[in-house]
Amino acid sequence: MTINQVREELKDVKIFYARKDFIDNFVDNNVIARIKENVQKYDTLILCAPEKLFNLYVALYREGYSQFSYSKQTGHHERYIQRLNKELLEYFLNQIKRQA
Repeated sequence: MTINQVREELKDVKIFYARKDFIDNFVDNNVIARIKENVQKYDTLILCAPEKLFNLYVALYREGYSQFSYSKQTGHHERYIQRLNKELLEYFLNQIKRQA
């Protein structure tokens, strides 16, 4: 797995939480199963992450904030949030590799 694959799977997580009602009612069951598998995987992996990464994951992927809006909410510079998101992606990639 690569960091870009992690990034793509996290898009599923974000879409799932943003459009859960639509997905449950109108999306093909095979697609739903894949999306829910990714959601469960990343929701489980984040449980042991450092607090700053956990909070970022919840904000960006579960609550749907953009990096810009999260930076404004937290008072951090957007570049810091971008670096933190990169750290989050690397955290997930390392966790996935450990499980393989």
